[in-house]
Amino acid sequence: MGTTWLLTDQRYLRQRMPEALLDWLRSAGEPVEVVVGDLLVRDLDSAADPWAGLRRGDLVVARTRHPFALALLAEAELAGARPLLSRAAIEAVRDKSASARVLARAGLPAPSTWLAAGPDALRSLPETCFPLLLKPYLGDNGRGITLVRHRDGLADVDWTDGMALAQQYVDVGGIDCKLYVAGEQVWAVRRPSPLVEGGADVSRPATVTPELRALALACAAAFGLALCGIDVLESPRGPLIVDVNDFPNYTGVPDAPAVIGGLVRQARHAAVAA
Repeated sequence: MGTTWLLTDQRYLRQRMPEALLDWLRSAGEPVEVVVGDLLVRDLDSAADPWAGLRRGDLVVARTRHPFALALLAEAELAGARPLLSRAAIEAVRDKSASARVLARAGLPAPSTWLAAGPDALRSLPETCFPLLLKPYLGDNGRGITLVRHRDGLADVDWTDGMALAQQYVDVGGIDCKLYVAGEQVWAVRRPSPLVEGGADVSRPATVTPELRALALACAAAFGLALCGIDVLESPRGPLIVDVNDFPNYTGVPDAPAVIGGLVRQARHAAVAA
């Protein structure tokens, strides 16, 4: 029959995802086990820790960005489990420098982007490239993003994150578009930019135009992600991708748990049949 294993981090246990997915799977009678990676100590002398009962062809669904949990995901893959989201795909979006390269290779639209050893190296850019948004290359949920309006402002940046990713700032009035993908299903919401202070954290449904749908599916395919969230700026040049993340929270999408649950069930059955 096969089992679905949900691998996650402690911080996600009370978030909408994966809790809503877990509730759907259990209510649908799906066999599911939960592994909380950052609560474990891995005993390398024991083959039963932490994947006791794991069988070849079991499905692993990971909502994690923790390096230790990703190492556990690699163990499950080596043991013959089928990941819905592979370790390689998760790491490609977790590392924003790698993510930027994937977008560039796929020819997907994004603001002008530069990678540098740190903010000081960006002094070589002409003033016409500013304002810039500096992003930690291992950024998460918008943390650590710094707006630098002029080249001279680089001297005032307190940066401890090593390599920096810089994107040309695009003013879209403080409203971001978030695209959510689950298999072939695409949803869109609009919400205040995390750069806008005091804005209400509210996601409102938006129309998925053919252009946005094609962009979302092309982005998911480029990263090999069955589940992803894509932050898009709706600029005069057209939609521009500014960030991609694996297995997002699907905030503002009420039917996401059922759609993802159906996708997980289908993937588990396919893994058992393989």
